[in-house]
Amino acid sequence: MMALTFGVYPAMAAGGITAITYTPSGSVVSTFIQPSTTLGVFTPTVAIVVTNTITFTLPAGTVITEGNVAVGDFTIQQAANGGVAGVATAPTAVTPNAAARTLVLTVAAASLSTGAGAGTGVVTVAMSGGATGNEIQNPAVANSGLSFTIITTTNDTPGTIATVVFNPAAITDLSCQGANQAGAVYLLWTVPAGTSVGYTIHYSSGAITTDNLFNAATDYVNTFGPGTPTQSSGSIALIGLAPAATYFFNVKALGLGTSASAISNANIVCRVGATASSVTTVASKPVSSVVSPVGQSSVQAEANVTIRGTSSDSAASSAKQVEVSTDGGTTWALAKPTVSNTSNGFDWTYLWTAPAEGPHLIKTRATNWLGVVETPGAGITVTVAPKAGIIYVPESQATPAQKTATIISAMPYANAVGTTQIQANITYLQQQIIILLQQLLQFLTAGM
Repeated sequence: MMALTFGVYPAMAAGGITAITYTPSGSVVSTFIQPSTTLGVFTPTVAIVVTNTITFTLPAGTVITEGNVAVGDFTIQQAANGGVAGVATAPTAVTPNAAARTLVLTVAAASLSTGAGAGTGVVTVAMSGGATGNEIQNPAVANSGLSFTIITTTNDTPGTIATVVFNPAAITDLSCQGANQAGAVYLLWTVPAGTSVGYTIHYSSGAITTDNLFNAATDYVNTFGPGTPTQSSGSIALIGLAPAATYFFNVKALGLGTSASAISNANIVCRVGATASSVTTVASKPVSSVVSPVGQSSVQAEANVTIRGTSSDSAASSAKQVEVSTDGGTTWALAKPTVSNTSNGFDWTYLWTAPAEGPHLIKTRATNWLGVVETPGAGITVTVAPKAGIIYVPESQATPAQKTATIISAMPYANAVGTTQIQANITYLQQQIIILLQQLLQFLTAGM
């Protein structure tokens, strides 16, 4: 039988601990005991005074990482027993011993009750909110019961507690998909270790990322069974939701007694279909595209270019973001949403700043609230002219005449002011016309 020892020092009168519970967090073997978690609750039969120590001898298999243990990782608080309760305060010293699996905590004065019954109230020892969660690993398997022997350091008769229940593991892969009727969605997840009763499902119009938000969300009353741990639970349909509404979901797994897991992976959001949806067995697929500029078009250099596009998704989810690549998918940048559309997505813009001269392959990819990322399509090619007034024609589309004369006009002054600049532009245009006529004559002569 594994021993969990609580000793109160210095020497105390006969008597010891009359009630105790051991409640480490964690749901699977080697899970670290988390911050703000109760380690032990016990009732001393003689008064505890300042500088007394409390010794935990943890069950076999428990791992204490001595280098990670610090005074600030723990709190001790004694409840009132007719007087005034103490305050949850860090011990003045802590001595970990990994080999012996012991923690020796020295009690601070502020932790102890005062007045009537001073030092005799129920004592709670916990991991503090400031602990890092890497100090102690519990040895229990999810949903298991362990029996502990409690032995004090005096001539007390050992006390025992039985069946300490450990919480199931949390769901980490919750997702949702469209259902085959209006106002319904399917939730899917892999059954976590320790699940033996069922699930608590909550939904809200906002993200559910903490226990407080989970508790405040609406409970979806269900009778779903636990499923088989480590296997998918299949498609579980939630019906009776508002059609075309968007909901955030979160699920806790339930184990023995009142044990429950932590909240599942957060920010799972689904758009409920306004009508029946056939998307029941495949993941939601977001889609994005460029509206302007169009493929095989040209834009001028020396100016920023606004790329405009749209996005959409199935009724199972909606577009969360769109990324744009102007180098064929090598690098990506976020587009700016402008207005929502009726296809579970939004229209967007992207400011292409001072693009380099030459052809560019523009691609887009959308990501939805389920984390599904679109596989980019072929994209569109847009050519950036070297400077204002130059027009590029793609090689595959150029006529022989276009191949011999790619520059139609390139005036020295885009916005000529004054006689000198205007005359310079006229002279340049005359020269270009002569060059073009010579090239055209060569082309015609060669064709005879």
